[in-house]
Amino acid sequence: MYLSSKLRFQGGLGLLLLICISLHKQIADACMCTDKGLHQSYFNDDRVMMKVRILGGTAFDGKKEVNRKRIRVAKVLMDYKNETNTDEYILITSDTTSCGVVFAKKGTWFLAMRPVPNGGDKGGLGVYEISYCDFSMHSKSISKEELRYLNTRMICDGKGGSCTCGNKSRPFNCFIDPCESAKCDSIGATCVANYCGGCNAEWIDDRGWLQCECMGKDSGFCPVH
Repeated sequence: MYLSSKLRFQGGLGLLLLICISLHKQIADACMCTDKGLHQSYFNDDRVMMKVRILGGTAFDGKKEVNRKRIRVAKVLMDYKNETNTDEYILITSDTTSCGVVFAKKGTWFLAMRPVPNGGDKGGLGVYEISYCDFSMHSKSISKEELRYLNTRMICDGKGGSCTCGNKSRPFNCFIDPCESAKCDSIGATCVANYCGGCNAEWIDDRGWLQCECMGKDSGFCPVH
């Protein structure tokens, strides 16, 4: 009798595990997720990459449950693609469905988000949308490789003016483009010059992933996936 109960208990745990795995896959399939790694998110032209501080509680937009969105106010601590957005306040929206994002923790987050053009009358604040498929990481969970990667991104004002780095240091002045002498045997790899932290040649594939085998062991942020 004891053995039979134990087998039923173990069988129940196995069934619960299969249900959890199935639900996770269904969420990913329903949201049509691709890999939401840091590298790919950063090189996605449709996304911004920000370090923000989540403020206040959650509000909801829309009366009908099917159209409702969660809304959070946040302060931009760093925009890793456009330095002019730093210190601004923004609104972050997300679906209330399984494809949405719930910020269970307040504090500082690293987020890849899609700017919402003509976001509506939101008090003059910029509006950004995030989904389950976008990169999102709390500051207490981000790895040292991921943080180093963001700190060594070159951020320009978009007007042909000065540039700075993710850690607020100044880019190096290099005599030649570091990609001119760099080589990589990885098929489809493209070289991108990066002047933060040195005169660096970074190699990425068509998905935006760094080709770490061409980067050398001293890059400090390989691998992050």
